[in-house]
Amino acid sequence: MNKYEVYVKGITGDTKTIQISNHNPITVYDLKKLINGDEPYMLRLLHNGEELDDEQFLNQVESDTFYYLMKLNKEVELLLEIKRKMNL
Repeated sequence: MNKYEVYVKGITGDTKTIQISNHNPITVYDLKKLINGDEPYMLRLLHNGEELDDEQFLNQVESDTFYYLMKLNKEVELLLEIKRKMNL
């Protein structure tokens, strides 16, 4: 079984190495679950300064290094998204 490694770096400097099978493609959401266990929804996964969509498959992104940020609580995230959409 062929595997490749994905490097996930946090903004605090910690790095996680995750091995993924070439035969079993995973989504961005799956990778978030591997990083943060029970709370994958509290992560933002970034590549080239843009947040990745949970439904994307990693082989669509074509990278071996990703960065993640922890989100604030859900209410704060919702208000910040409204602020971003309204250009406030």
